[in-house]
Amino acid sequence: MLASNGWPVEALQSDRASMLSNDAWRSFFFILLAFLSLFFFLKHKVSSNNVILIFAVLLLFDMWTINKRYLNDSHFIRSSKVKIPYKASQADNFILSDNDPNFRVLINLLVLLMMLVPLIFISLLEVIMVLN
Repeated sequence: MLASNGWPVEALQSDRASMLSNDAWRSFFFILLAFLSLFFFLKHKVSSNNVILIFAVLLLFDMWTINKRYLNDSHFIRSSKVKIPYKASQADNFILSDNDPNFRVLINLLVLLMMLVPLIFISLLEVIMVLN
């Protein structure tokens, strides 16, 4: 379907395969570093504080490099250059129109989630019981 609409399917597939391969090697590198830090900790070559520091640096580096793929320097604009940061939707206008100080969207969402979690858990238990 994509090819019939003029999309370069082969190029997309090769790009995705390249991204998968690069990310797999990247993940292998992080796993290897984490394993080595734990290995040396168990051999009493590295202290627990250093292992925590190594994990923190690995985590920060991993998150930084992945997040820069999606949020790069072109996404940061000075507030003086942005006159209208976003266009208000109907939902935004509805929320802003309510003057009740006790009105909370997040609380309503959390209550809904708290009601759904037990139902999902019970459903999963039923599925497990049926499979066994």
